[in-house]
Amino acid sequence: MVVWIIFCVLALILIYTGLNRGFAKSLISFFVNLFDVVLAFIITRILVNSTAEKFAREIVKTISEKYNSDLTDLNVVETFAKFGMSVIIGIGTFYVLYCVIHIINSFVKPVLFYGKVSDNIKYDNKIATVLVSLLSVTLTVIVFVTPIGVINNSVLPALMDQEKEYRVPFVSTIFFDKLTEMPDNENDIKTSNEVKYAVNVYVAAAKMAKSENVKNTNIELFRKNFKESYFLPTVIAEVGSTAAEQWKNGDEFLGERIEIPEGREGELAIKFLDILSRWNKKVVVNDVNTLIDIFKIVKDYGSEKFEDDDGLLYALADEEFTEDLFVALYGNKDFASMIPAVFEYGLETALDTANIEMKEDYVSNIDVSKMSKSDIRREGKIVSDIVKTALDIKDNSINGKFSEKDIEKMVDTVSQLKDSKVLGDVANEYIDQLNNNLVKY
Repeated sequence: MVVWIIFCVLALILIYTGLNRGFAKSLISFFVNLFDVVLAFIITRILVNSTAEKFAREIVKTISEKYNSDLTDLNVVETFAKFGMSVIIGIGTFYVLYCVIHIINSFVKPVLFYGKVSDNIKYDNKIATVLVSLLSVTLTVIVFVTPIGVINNSVLPALMDQEKEYRVPFVSTIFFDKLTEMPDNENDIKTSNEVKYAVNVYVAAAKMAKSENVKNTNIELFRKNFKESYFLPTVIAEVGSTAAEQWKNGDEFLGERIEIPEGREGELAIKFLDILSRWNKKVVVNDVNTLIDIFKIVKDYGSEKFEDDDGLLYALADEEFTEDLFVALYGNKDFASMIPAVFEYGLETALDTANIEMKEDYVSNIDVSKMSKSDIRREGKIVSDIVKTALDIKDNSINGKFSEKDIEKMVDTVSQLKDSKVLGDVANEYIDQLNNNLVKY
């Protein structure tokens, strides 16, 4: 609305002055204005191509020297810095040059063109004068509105109802992209798109983090824009893989160190970091989608419940949570290997919690990709039943002693392992030892 008001005010002013000075001078003013835009654009592009890469290297060097940041070892950081400098130099330089050139030409124009050139243009028509004035206004509004408009048109649709459009008119994404294009743009990166993708991903992530129940519209907004972006998957893949590798080796990344716990929790953490350490641009989109699915499952269950030490264990006792978690992991070949690890963690940790000691850990190497989704759901139900039963009899025990009824219930529940495909060929050995241990209770 504001842009239209500005356009109408400028249009009335230029039409009034245009009708007073005639068609010839109005036409000259339009072409001089167009010349100002083109000249400012050409000089800006020369400066961007010659300085953006240099400034990007200096930024990376400064960060490295001042903060000793791990990010400076990543190839994508310099590319991203070059992209950022292209935007800053492109927009800033263009408007300074345009204003300077326009002011200079406002004095040169009457001397060089009015009189000599305008006298040779005999044609004069009020309608034509109005049209030329409108062209000049449109050009000026496009030039000044485009940078803010590109950002606005990216931000508001993400913030507001997606069914509505809150768009600034007179925005030329082509002009914006060409003005801010980074040097040696081999990947055809369009600035306007990257701005839109980054804003939409940020807004969707913020909404998902704040809401108790993650909405599918926010998930789809995140996924679509993350996938379409060039920089987001590239940055996340390289940063994620580097961080995971260093944390897995016990090193710091960006000043942060992850303490990998001993035992089964540590085994799960290492398996997860192994997946992240193999990230590249090809797999990161699919893996991030899986992480979002898991994030939604956790939020729907209640993320605050995981703050307790046994939060994951009690979550695995919830049948719906466990089945949904297994299906989410199963849908991604990178994360599918986590299913046996989670299964074993839940089973053995639950038995430890119930003071049922296992003398040997049985590790499954089954390929879950050969199983069906219904098989995976059944595996989720099996582990959930066992965990829940173990936690129940632990709560019912008196000084570590179980009633005969509880023992029968545990034996019966654990016998479901015979139907488990996840544990594969270790199921019988596992059940035999477990049943023998339960007898003494």
